[in-house]
Amino acid sequence: MKRRAPWLVAPALVSWFIWMQRASGAGLLKDTDTMVLLRRIREVRDPLYWFSHDWPLENHFYRPISTLTFELDNHWYGNNAAGYGATNALLVIATVFALFWLIRELSNRPWMAALGSFTFGLWHLFNAADVLRAPLFALAVIGVIIGIATRRAGGFALACVATLATQWAGSAFPLYGAMVAWLPGRTASTMAIFALVSLAAYARYERLTAPRIPRPPSPLSLTVTRGTAGEVIHPRRRQVGWLLLAYAGLALALGSYEQAIMVPALLLGLAIWFNLGDARRPHWGIHAGFWVMLGGYYALRLAVLPTTVSRYQDQQFRTGPGVTLSILDYAAPFFAPFNGLWASLQSGIEILVMPEPWHALLMGLGLLGCFWALRTSRDRWLIAFGWLAAMFAFLPMAWLKHFAHYHHFPAALQALAFAAVAGGLGSAIMSAIGPRGLQAPPRPDPAPGSLPRP
Repeated sequence: MKRRAPWLVAPALVSWFIWMQRASGAGLLKDTDTMVLLRRIREVRDPLYWFSHDWPLENHFYRPISTLTFELDNHWYGNNAAGYGATNALLVIATVFALFWLIRELSNRPWMAALGSFTFGLWHLFNAADVLRAPLFALAVIGVIIGIATRRAGGFALACVATLATQWAGSAFPLYGAMVAWLPGRTASTMAIFALVSLAAYARYERLTAPRIPRPPSPLSLTVTRGTAGEVIHPRRRQVGWLLLAYAGLALALGSYEQAIMVPALLLGLAIWFNLGDARRPHWGIHAGFWVMLGGYYALRLAVLPTTVSRYQDQQFRTGPGVTLSILDYAAPFFAPFNGLWASLQSGIEILVMPEPWHALLMGLGLLGCFWALRTSRDRWLIAFGWLAAMFAFLPMAWLKHFAHYHHFPAALQALAFAAVAGGLGSAIMSAIGPRGLQAPPRPDPAPGSLPRP
């Protein structure tokens, strides 16, 4: 009997590191937001109160689910800061495992789920960027050299993976301080858990019930035998539990953090991926329920919260080029390195004696090489989903002044794209360093030994 590789070891290992680095100092409870939040909870003394009122900071946000995590901590730990820090770490760990499940459902490759969830967990470790940046950048340089020297996609694929890992290793989004060491950051992690569960449960429902799109046979098609017969399509009524879990996950995510308003769009994106990337016929009609739920959420907010903009919200809204640059960090990540290079060159050509402009140039080349290398990848639709989903997940936060916890949920989707990119790395590298295929000699006409033709 074939043994399955223990792929859950990877997210479990990085979760252990997160747990060992959990915050526990008394300063956790001395943050201004945390102090006001706990004081308000202790005044009200009614966990159900938050389902029909503004959340404890009273800045016009509807977050009853994430507020309940503070209610539980207050009940269990009181003024013991270590308990609150442990809860923050456990919420991040739960997000790591929820991401493992989502990637597993989409790729059907446990090793890819292990890689994506492990990478996502690494981004939450203290000083992860400082440890990983140098070796990953060196790997990106090697990939660019291989790509240029061989003029093949494999080298650029190596550069792509290393460059993405360099960019997303935590230097751009310091997730440790926002998600592990800052208690209010748990609003984002609580939401991310339920959002990922909703996406994964919906993906499982479609994977089990959506029929394949028939395609005409080609010379490369396998002969259908007992071992290669098509997968079994399960009756929808027997799998309705997964669909109900998807709805429940969306409802809980919406009650945790406002960023969840993008989850119905991401669920629709998953349906598009199933249609284009996995050749299935998804059940489009069930998405009406997700959007109706989003409409109900807006109606509830209007009924519960003041319709005016709070002072905090007015302070946080922003406009101008910063919004565009934040969106480009997700939509076109190669723009930032080239933009930084151009800004450096404005100070004079002598800046080229410094390593920073060369770092920016190689980062930009690596990311451009990524797009070139992945145009023929078998996982290109999965990569596209992860890439675009991360951008859409961040989109509502682009018009707010920057806080690192805005990137927690988008980073999970970036990790999905990263794992899919890395999935084609082995074959691409072998293609880059292996001998070129030889052209078969021309076949004589008529072929030797053939009968004469009129």
